[in-house]
Amino acid sequence: MTYADLITRALQDLQVTDGTTADPNDVALALDRLNDWIDALALEGLTIPSISRATWTIVALTTSYTVGSGSTVNVSKPVSPQAISNLGYADTSLTTPQEILFGRVLTEAEYQGIPQKTYQATYPTSFYYDPTTGTTGTLKPFPIPTSATLTGVIYTPSLLSEVALGDTVSLPRGYRRYFRSNLTVELAAAFDKPVPAVIAKIATDSAIRVKAANVRPTDLQLDAAVPGLAASGIYNILTDN
Repeated sequence: MTYADLITRALQDLQVTDGTTADPNDVALALDRLNDWIDALALEGLTIPSISRATWTIVALTTSYTVGSGSTVNVSKPVSPQAISNLGYADTSLTTPQEILFGRVLTEAEYQGIPQKTYQATYPTSFYYDPTTGTTGTLKPFPIPTSATLTGVIYTPSLLSEVALGDTVSLPRGYRRYFRSNLTVELAAAFDKPVPAVIAKIATDSAIRVKAANVRPTDLQLDAAVPGLAASGIYNILTDN
């Protein structure tokens, strides 16, 4: 199935067309709305099933890195700090480099509270992410690392790209129903058509199922300064440690 096929089926559900061939002008308008919706999905948590791992070279004494497709940190630009699942670094000078991950990035308050943002050390202990208003974001390590043997590691959602009519619809199992019904809802206003009640219910139910399927279990995180906890700050409910 191509995206042209998907659009035709959504237009049939809206009764914009009753045949197998839709008006080319209607299809062009629907494609524009489809890409608007795909772009907006980046703002919805638990919609994208895939988390990508990417690396980049941490250059000694470099204070910031651009983040985005084709940038130094070559990933789809995270729309917010919360969109970054994990990040850290690995020291390639070691015989067996190990990833040292920090979990979340610094909050605005934490970064603003650092009195000497140009402080230098061999390794960073955290990162701050500024999504900015442009096509790329900015990632800032702290402290500024002086080591020349570090590789940055980042985990972010794999975002959907803009599509063309002839592109093949390649989605995980369970997504076709979600895409067709929610595209129908998205197109309703553009064509001044009411959304059939059954389609509206399918759109809501399928969105709930997609997001539920993408929920990832997380470990309980506690402050490592709490007496009796390991340095990692992770509490094991099975061992009570």
